[in-house]
Amino acid sequence: STWGLDSMAALNRGIDRKEAAAIERRRMMEEERKQRIFNPKLRHHGLDVAALDEQVRIKREREEAEAAREAAFAAEQELARRQLLALEQQQAEERREQAKQVEAFRRERQNFATRREFDLNDPEYLR
Repeated sequence: STWGLDSMAALNRGIDRKEAAAIERRRMMEEERKQRIFNPKLRHHGLDVAALDEQVRIKREREEAEAAREAAFAAEQELARRQLLALEQQQAEERREQAKQVEAFRRERQNFATRREFDLNDPEYLR
């Protein structure tokens, strides 16, 4: 029973340390930002140039990642299109071959003389 409480306390301490580290990191980033903003040598006409450059870099990275993702999707789509085209061609060839076989069977085995009603329509019967 105490093992469970001790492990939970240790887990909470680990989470507390992570939260404290995240808070400290945010404080440091805010302090660096303030130093950039209030330093007239780094600030041009009220703009935080470093922050803007960082935003541009992040946006460029995001656009590059999106372009790579789109290219991967396009390649996958092209592969699927080619596979589908090959499958359709194979099915069309199989249909043509089957139609040839049906036509050959009809020519060879389903002629006029082999019909069930042939004796009624036999032109030689009355002679």
